[in-house]
Amino acid sequence: MNDPVRGVDFFRRYSERQLLQYELRSKEKQGRGPMVVLVDVSGSMSGSPLNWAIAMALAMVDTASRQKRQALIAFFDTQIKKVVEFLPGEKNIEKLIEVGTVGAAGGTDYRPAFKLAVDKIRSLQYSRADIVMVTDGLCYLDDGFVKELMDAKKEMDFRVWSVLIGTDPAGELKRYSDEVWAVAQLTEDVAGELFEKAY
Repeated sequence: MNDPVRGVDFFRRYSERQLLQYELRSKEKQGRGPMVVLVDVSGSMSGSPLNWAIAMALAMVDTASRQKRQALIAFFDTQIKKVVEFLPGEKNIEKLIEVGTVGAAGGTDYRPAFKLAVDKIRSLQYSRADIVMVTDGLCYLDDGFVKELMDAKKEMDFRVWSVLIGTDPAGELKRYSDEVWAVAQLTEDVAGELFEKAY
């Protein structure tokens, strides 16, 4: 979203409810824990993949706001680059613009992002939280880290959802995600299915 013309158009469509997030409607459930969205901003996500990822992140914030859930968006490559937090029900345009103007560069490492998400959920002492990973899938986690993630998942009763932008021939994300959706399949029907299952 570094192109200022595309950026203005993006936020115009967001404000006029023309983006994907306003098609993602589900029955709202109360008492859920925080929603932690992990957005891959490595170099391979530059261009359209990043625009898709930002649209998904904004969709998650909109859903969290309607459900009165706390939301956190963490942008990462090999480390955490930026964190934007939203209180339950908060709709802060400055924060939304901050989400929409992140650039992409660098390599990819999922570990700092997952660690931040797990630490945040643990610090809030909530169960029934959701972690949403938005990535092109070009990263692998060792078995030891995956076991730690799965142990934390069982301990704190959170779920992991992945939105795949690109291809994932090794099925890496399926190793630790409750479900994986590919952007190539992200029609309104599939998006609705994702939110019905996830939220």
